[in-house]
Amino acid sequence: MAAMNWLEKRFINSRGWDWLMRRSAAKALRCINDRPKNILEVGCGKGTTTLALAQAFPHAVITAIDVDAEQIELAKRREEPELRQVEFRTGSATATSLSHVSHDAVVSFNTLHHVGDWRQALKEWNRVLLPGGILLLVDVGQLFTQTVHRLMLAKELVYFSRKDIERELVKNGLSIECAKGRVMITLLARKP
Repeated sequence: MAAMNWLEKRFINSRGWDWLMRRSAAKALRCINDRPKNILEVGCGKGTTTLALAQAFPHAVITAIDVDAEQIELAKRREEPELRQVEFRTGSATATSLSHVSHDAVVSFNTLHHVGDWRQALKEWNRVLLPGGILLLVDVGQLFTQTVHRLMLAKELVYFSRKDIERELVKNGLSIECAKGRVMITLLARKP
């Protein structure tokens, strides 16, 4: 996973980004009709979207990982009571080190475009999903990545469209239940 530069980190740790992520996460989480008991969040950052997850699924056990140890430390310092049930830990999107078929939901908000081998990340997320489990992916599409990340002087740019992700998920055996957006992609897929 590509490390974020100082400008990207400043942006994602801003109040404006927090506001946008809270809204985006709350809207995307309404797509989930299931009541997952064991959730993996990949790319949790400082815990903004994790809080939305914990509020939406108060009885779930949540494991939230991020490759950036500084972001994990910020998440661990949060004081919201809903986050007491969350295990924050450093981890990779492409190799989570979690048990095979251990989670009934995997969610990721605006992380995949930071993962150089995003196809491997999707395989890994499928690996930890229980049969019948769901994968919720919210991310920016190619247009956003090409424009905004260039302005932020991002070192590595990863490009994909919603259709690219859909094809990869189906190739990995998941069925697409919801797919929308081009600039902001929302995908809900299920493992048979």
